[in-house]
Amino acid sequence: HLSFIGPDSHTPNFVGITWFLDNCWPLLKSIDREYKLSIIGGWSQELIDEYANKYPNVEFLGYVDDLGDAIKGTIMIVPITIGSGIRMKILEASSLGVPFVSTSVGAEGLPVENGKNCFIADDKEMFVDCILKLQDATTQKKYIENAHTMILEKFSIKALRENRLDIYKQVLNN
Repeated sequence: HLSFIGPDSHTPNFVGITWFLDNCWPLLKSIDREYKLSIIGGWSQELIDEYANKYPNVEFLGYVDDLGDAIKGTIMIVPITIGSGIRMKILEASSLGVPFVSTSVGAEGLPVENGKNCFIADDKEMFVDCILKLQDATTQKKYIENAHTMILEKFSIKALRENRLDIYKQVLNN
C-alpha cells in the first residue's frame, strides 16, 4: 500500500503524481496487481474521475482528520520532479514512522541519505525497485529507525535551539 500527500493545486504535486502514475504504476502493477495507492489532499473531482478510470487501485482520500492513521502501514512516495519548498511530505513520513521513496528533487535540502534512511530514485525502474525493496520488513524497520533518528538529530526542539545558537554565534563573531 502506497501513499502520497499533496493537493493537485500545487503544480509539483500534480506533475509528480502524474509522472508516477504514467511511468511507475504500470510497471509496479505488472509485478503485483494488488498494489494500492492512497492520495491524500484536495484534488478536483474532474481529476479524481479521470485518474480513477485510468489507473486501477488508486483512491483519493481528500483531507484526512489524522494523517498518521491515514499513512500508517504504507510506503510514502515523493515523486516530485519540479519545484521547491519545505518538503513536509518527507518530514511527516520520517516523524510518523513511514518509509519513503523520493526523487532527488523531492528530497532536496533535507539531510536524508539514499540507502540509509530512505531511497532516492530518479527513473521509473529504480523508483519501482526501491518500492519493492521496502516490502522487506527488516529493510523497512531500518529505514524507519534511521529516518526517525535524523528527525531527532536535525529537527527536534533541542536541535533547532542549538542551530539557532550557532547562527547567533556566527553573526556575533563576524
